[in-house]
Amino acid sequence: MTKSKNYKGQGFGSKLFQQALSCAREQKKAKVWLGVWERNYAALKFYNKQGFKQIGAHVFQLGDDAQRDLLLQLEL
Repeated sequence: MTKSKNYKGQGFGSKLFQQALSCAREQKKAKVWLGVWERNYAALKFYNKQGFKQIGAHVFQLGDDAQRDLLLQLEL
């Protein structure tokens, strides 16, 4: 088992994410948004569970590989 797998499912991502949302709310932000690779199914599931909705997409160039990122938004 790799080191990163030791931390999966422990809730660390959710805690960090909630802290980021708390900071956004403290700063009176109405929305937060992010980009995520369309094939990162675990991340998409996580963000969907958090209430994010897709608002667009764009190409993210990773070396010679053009990847499609989905743009997600959450209204606070």
